[in-house]
Amino acid sequence: MVKLCARDAVSKAEWEEPLSGPIEMMIQFGIALPKSQYRKRTPVPRQWRTKKPDLDNLMKLVKDACSGVVFLDDNQVVRVVAEKIQCGQDEAPFTKVRFSELADL
Repeated sequence: MVKLCARDAVSKAEWEEPLSGPIEMMIQFGIALPKSQYRKRTPVPRQWRTKKPDLDNLMKLVKDACSGVVFLDDNQVVRVVAEKIQCGQDEAPFTKVRFSELADL
């Protein structure tokens, strides 16, 4: 599913070839609030997610799926900015990803 979304985004951006230089990956995961935590009177707000799944496993999934589509190989990723949050009540889960090619040091 992630690879299909990446291909769709690349085609809409009209890229001709995958990124070939050093890459920064910025990613945000919004994990759904469990139904057991829903409250009627005071809705649960967005907060940091300190439970499973592990952030590094989520990042690896996205990085592997985008390899060969957005960039040539996942070893090109040299900088990562990532966060994992728990969505607020009635907020849909999401994954936001942005890749950018870095200039020389």
